[in-house]
Amino acid sequence: MIAIKIIKWFFGFLVGFAVLILLAIIIVPRVFEPNDYREQIADLVQQKTGRELQLNGDLSLSVFPWLGIRTQGLSLSQPAEIGGAMVQVETAQLRLKIMPLLSKRVEIDTVILEQPQLKFITLENGINSLTGLTDSDEVEQDDAEQANPEVALGLVIQGVELTDGSLEWDDRQAKQRYQINDLQLVTGNLIGDSMADLQLSGTVLDLSDSSIEAQPLAFSLEGQALINTDTLLVAAQNLVTQVDYGEYQLGANIADMEFDTNNSKLAVNALSLDVEAAIDAQALKANTSIANFNYDLESSQIAVNAIGVNADVDGQPINLTIPSVTANLDQQTASITQTKLSSDDLRVEINDLSVTNFIDDLAAKGSLEVPKFNAAALVERFDVDYQTADSSALNSVGLSTSFVAGLDQVELSGINVALDETSLSGNFSARNFDQLALNFDLALDSIDLDRYLPPEDEADDASDDAVSGADALAVPMAMFKDFNANGSFKADKFVSAGVELTNIDVDVKSTPGSVAITPKAQLYDGEIDGSMVYTEKDGVSQLHVKNRVGIVDLAKFLTDTDVTDQLTGFGSVDLDVVVTERDGVQSNSGTIKLSAKDGTVQGVDIKNMIEKAYSTYQAFSGKQDSDAAQGASQEDDSTGFADLFGTFNLKDFNISNNDFQMNAPFFRITGNGNIDLSAENLDYTLNVAIVESTAGQGGESVDKLKGLTLPIRLHGSFAAPSYSLDTKALFSSLAKAKIEEEKSKFVQEKLGIETDGDVSTKSILSGLLKKELGGDDDEPSADTDVIENKEAAANSPDQPAELTEEEQKDKAEDDLKDELKNKLLNSIFN
Repeated sequence: MIAIKIIKWFFGFLVGFAVLILLAIIIVPRVFEPNDYREQIADLVQQKTGRELQLNGDLSLSVFPWLGIRTQGLSLSQPAEIGGAMVQVETAQLRLKIMPLLSKRVEIDTVILEQPQLKFITLENGINSLTGLTDSDEVEQDDAEQANPEVALGLVIQGVELTDGSLEWDDRQAKQRYQINDLQLVTGNLIGDSMADLQLSGTVLDLSDSSIEAQPLAFSLEGQALINTDTLLVAAQNLVTQVDYGEYQLGANIADMEFDTNNSKLAVNALSLDVEAAIDAQALKANTSIANFNYDLESSQIAVNAIGVNADVDGQPINLTIPSVTANLDQQTASITQTKLSSDDLRVEINDLSVTNFIDDLAAKGSLEVPKFNAAALVERFDVDYQTADSSALNSVGLSTSFVAGLDQVELSGINVALDETSLSGNFSARNFDQLALNFDLALDSIDLDRYLPPEDEADDASDDAVSGADALAVPMAMFKDFNANGSFKADKFVSAGVELTNIDVDVKSTPGSVAITPKAQLYDGEIDGSMVYTEKDGVSQLHVKNRVGIVDLAKFLTDTDVTDQLTGFGSVDLDVVVTERDGVQSNSGTIKLSAKDGTVQGVDIKNMIEKAYSTYQAFSGKQDSDAAQGASQEDDSTGFADLFGTFNLKDFNISNNDFQMNAPFFRITGNGNIDLSAENLDYTLNVAIVESTAGQGGESVDKLKGLTLPIRLHGSFAAPSYSLDTKALFSSLAKAKIEEEKSKFVQEKLGIETDGDVSTKSILSGLLKKELGGDDDEPSADTDVIENKEAAANSPDQPAELTEEEQKDKAEDDLKDELKNKLLNSIFN
């Protein structure tokens, strides 16, 4: 009986409830007009937010199966300081289910927004679009309401549909402006017991720089998500995202992700990133996988396991593996036990990597190991246009070092570099990259840098633009201005540009305004020692180079340096040059001292040149000498010398010399002239004095030139100068020699004395004196008695005045000379 009553009551309730709903469907829309409340709604928003709400379209109401409201032309204004609308919606719909309201739950079936436009603006003074909306004004609640938590309503949203929306972010403080267009968002019931679908897409434009045309970045996201209102757990599965930006495509997949808001923990499992791009015409494909990623927001601790990167750059594989990473965001620390990078035979290992201050001031330390690999093959595979003169160069390259590095410094210790057969070891540091400061202590065993330069044909093409002599002396002072380096460099052997140096020891010291470089080395059986000192004071820069190149094998040295192959011997060079720069204009001054011994000058046969000129002279005078012709025909195209010396004075790119000397077997050569480095030419004269006989050496006729001094002029480009014998001076000297010869014959015939070619007055007087004295100093003659009598008379007490001993001897010589002159004149004219 009771059950029947209950059943009747239940069915009565259902019928009554159905009637009520039916009446609501029919009556409520007729008696309740939502448009009558438009002004009240707008006033309420104005009171609560201080913003203006505009409802430009009609409000429509529905009752069953949900209580819904729909409007068109909705807008909410920005703060008064910004102006305009913050939110504009073409059409908005909000549907609430009726039945859950009875249990004090609000279930919104679907929120629909068509063509919404949102603008979030931040002014330079900090006021933004949300100002006033997020202020936390305390709301007084009734004690009963506070005591009864059942008054609070649960909120469930069955879905959101946002179509054709746009979002603008304009931060004028940070000078950043972004815009999202074509914004689409569709979700199921994210607040439920099971996963709901999620779809999001749009296009982003960076409008921060108005001078650059913005390139669109398109993005999309699909997957399933869940928000548990009881545990406040946010979970997602099978998330797939795609980003397209020009030639870059990025795809990401997340199998499983959970965010526990109660415990502030994020866990991501099986994350995969795919990247495709074209960089400088090179195709890049890369896949990054992470087994799991865990982030504890409370402790700021991050743990990442099994990171792997597999990339392909134009067919070249690159692989990276990191077993684990731990980091702490608050402490800004990270630790990576091992990192391995490989590409074919290239292997790079970074061990015990520790990172600190990676947000504020990044710093890292660890060890780096690169086992030997074929760098030449790797360069070729990456299509880098670099070839070496030696095809076997770069075939074995390796490195190991410990490092400490930051954004503005790097320090390497225990360096061991293997470059083919070369080994480099030591320590190196660089600090303050804006004003670079270097410290180093490096030691090298042996290297030939020429092996690593381009092949000769390419090097020749690169050297088509020849450097003038003036440019070669011009010093790039700017490189010393902010130069800050201290250290030492040693090498057993160093070859560059054909020059071979051994036992090298270079010290570098610098202080503000000064740099001192002290090189020492041995080269070609000699040595180099000196200094190079740069100073700057009161806007004037000065570089003082003072070096001495000791006795070196000139033939090998000059040939290897491609200077010339025309000089042999052993020589030295002393360089003392000062370069000064004031207001960007350079001047220079100094000396270059050159000396050499036991060598030859190839390509210049002075002896043969003179013999040819003498032969021409003989032919011109009609007295061709067969010996002269023979000597002229034999040419070895060189001039030997015993020693040479010269001091060359430099002044503002001009070199002058006036003390050049060269001693050859048959010549004594002196020289003087000028070299203009700017014009690259020279005007130089060599004076060749013939001092020895050439008899028996193919130049018998040149015997007749003994005692003559002949000028040879060098002129034109100093890279390939022209030289010629001054034949006019030669012919003049020969004519004078002929006159002297005839004078000698004349004196011999008239006076009967031998002059040996010397017909000077002194020689003639000497010959006559010998003749008067009988020709034999050991046998006194009558003339000797005459001289002695005259000296005795000069010392006689009968003389009016007594002469000193010196005056008496001078008077006796003068009397004798007068007597001999008279005899000479009488012999010539009688």
